[in-house]
Amino acid sequence: MLWLYLYFPQLQLDNLFVSTDLSGEINGELSNKLSSEPITGGREKAIIVVDAKHNKVVQLNQQAKQQGIEAGMGLATACAMCHDLQVLPYDRNIERKQLTSIGHNLYQWVSDIAFDEPDGIYIRIGNMLSLYKSLPECWQKLEQSLTTTQVNYFYATAETPQAAKAIARYRVSLLSESAHAITQVLYQLPVTEVFQQAKYQSALQRLGIKTIEQLITIDTGELSKRFDSDFLLQLGQLTGRYTLPLHFYEPSPDFNDSLELLYEISQVAVLSHPLKRMLNKLECFLRQRNLACQQLFLCFPYREHEGIRLVVHSAEPCDSAQQWLQLIELKLENIQLKQPVVRITLSCSAPVDKHQATQDLFEQGQNGIGQAALVSLLQAKVGEQNVWQLRCRDSHIPEQAQCIEAANDEKLGKSTDVVASTPLIRPSYLLSQPLKVNQPIDVVYGPERIETNWWQRSVVRDYFVGRTEDGRWCWLYRQPDDSWFIQGYFG
Repeated sequence: MLWLYLYFPQLQLDNLFVSTDLSGEINGELSNKLSSEPITGGREKAIIVVDAKHNKVVQLNQQAKQQGIEAGMGLATACAMCHDLQVLPYDRNIERKQLTSIGHNLYQWVSDIAFDEPDGIYIRIGNMLSLYKSLPECWQKLEQSLTTTQVNYFYATAETPQAAKAIARYRVSLLSESAHAITQVLYQLPVTEVFQQAKYQSALQRLGIKTIEQLITIDTGELSKRFDSDFLLQLGQLTGRYTLPLHFYEPSPDFNDSLELLYEISQVAVLSHPLKRMLNKLECFLRQRNLACQQLFLCFPYREHEGIRLVVHSAEPCDSAQQWLQLIELKLENIQLKQPVVRITLSCSAPVDKHQATQDLFEQGQNGIGQAALVSLLQAKVGEQNVWQLRCRDSHIPEQAQCIEAANDEKLGKSTDVVASTPLIRPSYLLSQPLKVNQPIDVVYGPERIETNWWQRSVVRDYFVGRTEDGRWCWLYRQPDDSWFIQGYFG
């Protein structure tokens, strides 16, 4: 079975973001959504990521390399070599989240994915060759997906997961199905690439074993006299004698993304740029699964405090990054940042299947936005509790046949069917309470009998269309006691 291993040497550094040089609209295809906005973070000044436990440089960008800084160098030495060096603490959780996001993107092309946290991915690629014509064709799909994530990586194929891992982590990219070519590269690797424990390295050094080829030629019985069972297990997994236990990835139905900002952001308007990139990821996630969501959860942690939490709501399920960005920007207009924002997290739970509205083939297209989209914009602008709508109720009594309710997703647009299916003459304006007639009115049309509510307080009315002396058209009714009331006006 052929395995592919992907090694990401600087995931945290690749995840950094600078909110500059990100202007411009995105009009490309779905596959170009993420790559159309390159991350410029880390390309303008020297940046290093330092492991606080060992106080050593673990990741660095090209500018830092040009200053002579190297991986494994102490922090004090690195700072002495570059006076304006930017130092970031290593965070394993950032790499773990980024690795999950990459695996999520790769899952659309290959099924058997296992994470080697925090910076590696195993892919059982042998069984996927029956779907693709060849290994290069399969790799082309994976490479396209990796390009959109904009991360640095090395890759290698081998007959065992551990062999592919050893080659890739030696920063040698190898794509081959040939057992001879793979073995030739593997045998030349230093043993320190596979056995990184200090006790194993010192023992191998005393025996004069420097390469994998030298180690494999030694009989297992002889090795068991000098090394413990863990060493033999690692060697067996490398050669294929023992199986490496792996837990294969199962994609989550929910979307979660986090973006660590390289520079602290103090202005609300600047947040739109990193949000645009995150929403493009969300759009790809939803459209690949034919899903849409109605609610997004955003968090903007401050430098020293919890920060701001936002819940952005859409009146109808939506999968468009542009529409979500518009709603979020309206929400942010009413917010003031008390401290600089250092990170952005975006999550979407319980997405629903996307159903396209059926349209009449001969219906003329209308410009503008739909009712649900308009309600979403208003709710984002003034608050959900401040948006109301007129609704019809099941009553024949005119003053009780309509009401004002808070805009609700499930009821949007449903009341219009009741009005459209009523072919009766009705005024545009109804009075909140009928007004007793105190002036002469010329009756033009009628009567129309409404008799209802017999089970409670019976209502019997004869309705007419009339015209007042000043020329206003009104809708009035007569009760059985011959009293007249104006119900509303036409306009």
